[in-house]
Amino acid sequence: MHGRCALGANNTSPTPLIGGMASKVSQFVKEVVNFSSQYGTHGSRSYTAANLAGGFNIYDGYGDRTEAFVLRTYGHWWETCPSAPRIFRNSEQFRSQDFVEVRYEVPVVPVAIDIYETYHPGAVVRILACNTNLSVDKRKRHPGEVEWVTLFSGPTQCSNIARSRKFSPPIKTIDFPTNLLRLEFNSGDCGYYTELDGVELHGYIKEGMQEFRDRATDFKLSVTNQLLRMLSLSNRQISVGDDDDDDERLGYFSMLPDEIIQYIFKFLDLKSLCNASQVCSIFLKNAYDPMLYKELNLQPFWNTVDDIALAGLSARCGNMFSVNLSWTGGGGQVTEPSLCRFLEECGSYLVNLQLACCKYIANETLSTVGKVCTKLEALDLQSCLQLTTALNHIGLFPNLRRLNLYSCTISPNLLDIIGRYVC
Repeated sequence: MHGRCALGANNTSPTPLIGGMASKVSQFVKEVVNFSSQYGTHGSRSYTAANLAGGFNIYDGYGDRTEAFVLRTYGHWWETCPSAPRIFRNSEQFRSQDFVEVRYEVPVVPVAIDIYETYHPGAVVRILACNTNLSVDKRKRHPGEVEWVTLFSGPTQCSNIARSRKFSPPIKTIDFPTNLLRLEFNSGDCGYYTELDGVELHGYIKEGMQEFRDRATDFKLSVTNQLLRMLSLSNRQISVGDDDDDDERLGYFSMLPDEIIQYIFKFLDLKSLCNASQVCSIFLKNAYDPMLYKELNLQPFWNTVDDIALAGLSARCGNMFSVNLSWTGGGGQVTEPSLCRFLEECGSYLVNLQLACCKYIANETLSTVGKVCTKLEALDLQSCLQLTTALNHIGLFPNLRRLNLYSCTISPNLLDIIGRYVC
């Protein structure tokens, strides 16, 4: 069906390198494991994410082809229409609107990635690699099963030039093999739907890779411990000076009313607030003020949010009315019981809940939302394919005004429930 083989080019075997210690492999996608949206429908091959599997068969042709992977939206029209969801304040570094995760046959240490774009190219803004072989030290600090590392991040490169493109961005050097990549897109500047024909991964298979990783980890730990010893304050005698010295050391923030500090802090994003809380006791107290967490957007941090993060945030989010958890939970980082506890503690004022592409939610989540979030007006369950009968809990939300069930399984019973809101 596809023009090239999945492993290597022209069905060649991996190329051995120095002393047989490493082999270079070029391979196309074996399977698509997750995605946020597609223009085509499930079960079809037209315009769907499944078309990324195998080698390219359109490139270097240009045009609208059903054999390509096509995202569901483009431009900004869908953000300004009356049914558009409320826009959260994002970190400036987060530009992603859609994603697709692809798996390869052979885990390799990446050296290059080629993306074959065949219609309105330029929407790729980030590429990440998944590390499933975490070191012992990382597993102690990382409750999930995986770690995502950014290989490339950059602005959109959309243009009006009607020509296909092989996009080969510079990628970060990593020390672990991977066979799972994630591409993130922003189609806002595209004049029409962007289309992809294939994603080729080039990298090395290394013998003794586990030993290499362990040595690298030991080296990092050694350097870290040395730095901590150098920076340690345990042997320093810290004396309490007069108030003027304290004011000067804190940049005179202690002279400001809490209201002024909180007014300044409201312009910070979530990451900056967390960093500020570590500066001094005054910042810590004000950075934890619940008024700063009325609106919580965790989607930009989907690859770092875990059960521990939710538990830590729950103490600050008692007045929260809007939360975006879309894309979170991959690799077991967020579990359904943890989310339910978070909602039970922080969801009584919630009016807007976004859970797009959250594979860990099921019956318990929607049941908890129905019991706790009695003021809920907007619910986003886009691409939560695992939800079936659990969707019947939607009948528990009497104030619901906006519901996104894109790509969910819709039963006749669910249609009857939704009909009660329309009538």
